[in-house]
Amino acid sequence: MAKAFVFQVVLGAAFFLASAAASAGPTASAPDTEKGKWVSFTDAFTKASGKGNFRLALAVDPATGNLFVSRWFTGVWMSSDKAHTFARVDGDKINGGGPFSCYAMVASPDGGKLAVFNMNNKPGPSGYSLDGGKTWESFESVGRNWDYGAVDWDSKTVLAFRHEDDGVHRSMDLGKTWSRLEPKRGELSGAGVFGANELVISGWTGIQRSDDGGKTWAKVAPLPCTGTVQVHKGIGYWLCNRWTKDKKWSAVLVATEDKGKTWQELGKPLDDTMFCSGPFFGKDGKHLVAATLKEIVESVNDGETWKKVADYPADIPPFGDHKNGCGFPSLGYDATGDVFYVFFPNMKNWPEGQLYKYAQ
Repeated sequence: MAKAFVFQVVLGAAFFLASAAASAGPTASAPDTEKGKWVSFTDAFTKASGKGNFRLALAVDPATGNLFVSRWFTGVWMSSDKAHTFARVDGDKINGGGPFSCYAMVASPDGGKLAVFNMNNKPGPSGYSLDGGKTWESFESVGRNWDYGAVDWDSKTVLAFRHEDDGVHRSMDLGKTWSRLEPKRGELSGAGVFGANELVISGWTGIQRSDDGGKTWAKVAPLPCTGTVQVHKGIGYWLCNRWTKDKKWSAVLVATEDKGKTWQELGKPLDDTMFCSGPFFGKDGKHLVAATLKEIVESVNDGETWKKVADYPADIPPFGDHKNGCGFPSLGYDATGDVFYVFFPNMKNWPEGQLYKYAQ
């Protein structure tokens, strides 16, 4: 009797410790053996999600450092152990489609909220989570759905661009209902939301802004921005890429402190490259990271200057620029562990895309 009691106590304690370890969240940093070099986690991800069409978008929840990957036809997957193992977490709510753009998955800079903008012919491939990826809800489907979109979580406002359609749509209820706005998708390359009525879009001619929920628009800056505006502590940051008179790309970060009414360039442009994904926020209010066509870069002074973190691996697949971001690398950053996660699409052979991480 006493021996049985002792065994039960020991067994219960072991179970408690195992459960606590499983729910304790990610480790503080990557193993020393992984630091300072690129490490592929393609096999770890395909072991869980299977092989096949390898079009992905990824994001990191800043609150936990957990990595989320949206994949064609197989839903949303999460890793809490620095991309060593993955588990599907969307509860079959994000199914039947997949990401077309590197901007297709977004995480709130404040943490705890994520959204996926996928495309396909079947209802239900897109949606969001309000609890750090534990549970998900689907967006109402609109045609072939989305290239990508931006979210203001406080007002529940979403601004999204349709896939292979001229539709620019707004939702006031996190995707339950949608209204088509007057602007045409056309050559638009970026979107942002600051509130229920404050919206911005961008194309090669610059930034347009609406303060009436998209009924009317006015040009506010000659800045050709790309991707989604990232709003952090009241400031909106946007990646800007210019084609110069020397027939080269020039990349600069721009910002607004008045919900998109005025914009200013932050620091000196990066020459002969493009910003592709980001910016994401790091260890403090001035730490920013982004992906370019060539490398991962970071700034420790709010975008005034940038330094290289690492060149991309030599054996990455071929990719290229595209207005939808479908050919750009998709970046996620875990500031708690100082780990960069990147999906490199293969524009010539989609199933051969690659997943890599780089820990500092």
